[in-house]
Amino acid sequence: MMWTLLLAVLVTTSLVQCHIGEDSHQDHKGEPLVFTSFGDWGTGTSAQSRVAQAMANYADDNQVDFHVTTGDNFYDGVNSATDPWFDTRWRDIYFQHDSLQYQRWYISVGNHDYYPYGEDKEWNQVARHEIDDQWYFPHLWYCLHFENTAAGNVDIWMLDTQAMRKDMNNWRDMMDWLEQELSESSADWKVFAGHHPGYTIGNHALGSSTIRNYLVPLMDQYNVDMFLHSHDHNIQHLRRIGDDMATDHILIGGGGRSLYEEKSGAREDLESQYNMGVEYWKMTYGFSVITFDEVGMRVDVIDDNNELVYSYTRQH
Repeated sequence: MMWTLLLAVLVTTSLVQCHIGEDSHQDHKGEPLVFTSFGDWGTGTSAQSRVAQAMANYADDNQVDFHVTTGDNFYDGVNSATDPWFDTRWRDIYFQHDSLQYQRWYISVGNHDYYPYGEDKEWNQVARHEIDDQWYFPHLWYCLHFENTAAGNVDIWMLDTQAMRKDMNNWRDMMDWLEQELSESSADWKVFAGHHPGYTIGNHALGSSTIRNYLVPLMDQYNVDMFLHSHDHNIQHLRRIGDDMATDHILIGGGGRSLYEEKSGAREDLESQYNMGVEYWKMTYGFSVITFDEVGMRVDVIDDNNELVYSYTRQH
């Protein structure tokens, strides 16, 4: 594909990208900001293809500016920036659809993108960024700033939670950078995106203590609106009980890997131990559509049968 011909299309979404000190400013001109988000997808299975078809069906008739992945992009990792899986488990599955051909993908990694440990496979996905305009992954962590959307300014921090959990890739530098970013942000809406949940009622219940110990306090301190993640292969929306302004934990892990059931007793344990409530749960494949517009922030979940199975709106 001729990347130079795609460039004019790719830059139409107004964003500011920063990582390791890089920063610039662009204007979204008061238009809504709309993107998909999902994780646990790089399998090459029929389920992944069904989700891709559902995404294309949605994009046929609706605005989609870009896609955000929350990790486990490949099971298990890629061996180089030109690994065939970039075609067989990504381009061949999504880009065959006309309505998905031109959006950029903003990438974060999960545990399977690291496997096996010690081979630095996660960095091969970073290297892809240098040769593929639609695979945006300049570093294992980075930020996106969207200015003057219909909902105001939106900041999204793309995080490497696997580095945090396994004490790899100088993750404490990421935390220093993140807190500095948050302290300087004047965005109307703040979003984290990464792989591992702090709270879940699925197979990985009750969630990662690393996320609870390091990211959740920052969510509370800096009024982060939403945490997009996956790792559990299902759909969940969790939030602190009795606090409508607490961070919305949106887990979209139905990208294509085999699904996980709800773990018995996990709802009760989450409530008793962490005061977290389950707003929605479903064991299904699918993706989310995140919209920032005049109303606020909306999360729509669409399954692999093209059904809108959940919708939630957050207002300030």
